[in-house]
Amino acid sequence: MRTDKYMMAKAWMKQDQAPQSEALDTWNTLEAEFNEERKAMLMASAETDAIKEAMNKKFGPGTVKYGSELPPIQNPFEDFEERNPAAEGGRMGFNEGLSAKEKKALTITYPKDSTKDLDFKKKSEKALDLKKINNPSQEALDEIAVIVDKYTKTSDVAGKEIKHLSKDGAVDKIFKEVQTKGYKRPSVAKEIFKQVLESKGITTYDNYRTNKIVFTLQDVLRKNNGDILSIKPSAVAEILPEFAIEGKKGGKGLPAFRTFLNYLEGSEILIDRSGLEKPGQIAGKPVNQIIDEMKQNFLEIKGGRARGNFTVFEETKLLEKIGLENPNATANELKKLYEKAGGNSFRERVNTLYLAKSGQVTNKTDGGKSIIDAVRSGEITNKRPDSLRNSFKTYVKDYNFARFTRFAGEETDPKMIRYYNDIARKFFTTGAQTKYGTKGLVAEHGLPISAYDRGVADVSVRAKIDGYVTTEVNNWKAKNFDFPIFKKKGLADKYKNASEADKPKIQAQIEEKLKLVKNRTPELVKNITFDFTDGKFTASSSTPIISEDIIGDLKKTGASVNELFNTKQIDYIGGKKN
Repeated sequence: MRTDKYMMAKAWMKQDQAPQSEALDTWNTLEAEFNEERKAMLMASAETDAIKEAMNKKFGPGTVKYGSELPPIQNPFEDFEERNPAAEGGRMGFNEGLSAKEKKALTITYPKDSTKDLDFKKKSEKALDLKKINNPSQEALDEIAVIVDKYTKTSDVAGKEIKHLSKDGAVDKIFKEVQTKGYKRPSVAKEIFKQVLESKGITTYDNYRTNKIVFTLQDVLRKNNGDILSIKPSAVAEILPEFAIEGKKGGKGLPAFRTFLNYLEGSEILIDRSGLEKPGQIAGKPVNQIIDEMKQNFLEIKGGRARGNFTVFEETKLLEKIGLENPNATANELKKLYEKAGGNSFRERVNTLYLAKSGQVTNKTDGGKSIIDAVRSGEITNKRPDSLRNSFKTYVKDYNFARFTRFAGEETDPKMIRYYNDIARKFFTTGAQTKYGTKGLVAEHGLPISAYDRGVADVSVRAKIDGYVTTEVNNWKAKNFDFPIFKKKGLADKYKNASEADKPKIQAQIEEKLKLVKNRTPELVKNITFDFTDGKFTASSSTPIISEDIIGDLKKTGASVNELFNTKQIDYIGGKKN
């Protein structure tokens, strides 16, 4: 019972001169109420404490007390005549000297201890929710089905139609549209949404998005032999435009790129959403290597490009140390030793280190660290052990910048040294590729450089580029034309060493390879001529030497080749369709 009620009761008994028996019954009732409420009292609020403190400060300690601080309630009817003389009448003198505001402040309401009631309420609500989830009303099911249909789309993933909620149809958002009584609570509505989606064969937007990103980018990597340039953020924005984010720092495709990276790193949520298990390798390339390359080349995060400010330099020094300690190691042995010691991106480090040791200018690593400056200062030696030479030839020689650098290193004529170095720097550095818009593409030789190596073509073929193509086109042509004919002990060598009786058969095989590429990639090989006069196989190309003037034409040619290659999937071998 509140203190004010207690005082009012006492005043009533005095003012109205109640008979003792009636007054006693009234008091007992009020006292019982008081004792019951007193059991449920909690500590007063901070605001009440402040008021109590202020009042006691103004009027003296003990002026205001909580009920718990008051002495036990006395029965006012003990010695009734003395404590409640009828002759006095009127109101009991209380709160004399206090203002109305101060008197109001003394009305202290104590909250009930409702913990048990709250627990009971929660348990009851949970039980009721579970009942609705397990046995939802048809009204609720129908309403939620209508909401789901409103936000459902059909999209293509690898040629298969997938029904899914739209980007604006996140369950966490659309459940608020439910109006059916008793089914508006999130804990109930969201669960029934799951039931309806499953019954209709519809997935969430997050599941659809993750599945399409993961499936598509894995497929792109496979087609490009694990080359991460094929899935760089800018490429992702073009491959998956529906997931591109306008104005996103780092590129429109960066969010999708990060989703794929997180999936490859083993995110359980993304693996579950995609419905695809994390692969161990893609196109024969370990996934861990792909992850490292993605981070180091495209992400400004710890472990990524920002990490390269220091790590590129230190890893290059690590490679040099291991190379000097193992001068006779094979390329594969050096790679294993380097990676065992914690090194990453072996090919890139070999390229940078070898070129710097050869006196070639290399870009500074982020933060001002320069490999070539370290070579000049002696921090890195200019020694090139066989292990490093072999690694450069094995892992780097097929890249044009490295090729032309190697050509320069093999020359003794200063004029030719400058010639090849100029081509390397002018057209095949990262800066040059950015300038000409050829980054991520391959400068394809229609007649491969290996034709010169086999003694079939003159040295000019080294500098003749027929178009800028995708890695996929480059790899296909190499597999079906360059290698079969011009690799060591290939058809060109076989023809040279064959008897006169066997040469016509080998000639037919060579011509068939040319026919194949003319069918699939005609613009790349249109300038090639094969000649077998007098039993001697020679090859020539009327393609001009690469120059700034023809870069635009080479890009157009490459675009045409890429488009035809992706639409014309039938190969012709021996005049028959495969």
